[in-house]
Amino acid sequence: MATVSKAKENILKKIRKALSNPVPLPFPASEGTTSVYRKPAEDDAIIFAEEFTKLQGNFAFCINEQELKQQVALLAKERGWTKLYCREKKFQQLFHLPPGEDLAGCDVSITGCEYLVARTGSIVMSAAEQSGRTSSV
Repeated sequence: MATVSKAKENILKKIRKALSNPVPLPFPASEGTTSVYRKPAEDDAIIFAEEFTKLQGNFAFCINEQELKQQVALLAKERGWTKLYCREKKFQQLFHLPPGEDLAGCDVSITGCEYLVARTGSIVMSAAEQSGRTSSV
């Protein structure tokens, strides 16, 4: 049988005593299950578009893939983009882009993202996506 040292026994005695006399919470109103974030009045997509635009981003809401193709084609024509870079197969197929273009020699890059953050208008890019952060620089 293992012996318990005097110092260890004193510490355990103090812990038992503290547990038997609980101290009330200093700020009971701060504890709870209610969310600290208020429910937004607008849809998250609208909030994201507004915040993204405040950051000088250009936002175009597309109902479906056909509208997305039209918006990208119009944007490419307006800006004079002829060489598009894309590593993601779903976008290569959608926009009929050849695989393996050189990023440095392209006018623009098309990539997915992991998340859109409505409250801040931020786009989260990470290594979880097929392009990773390769085309976000």
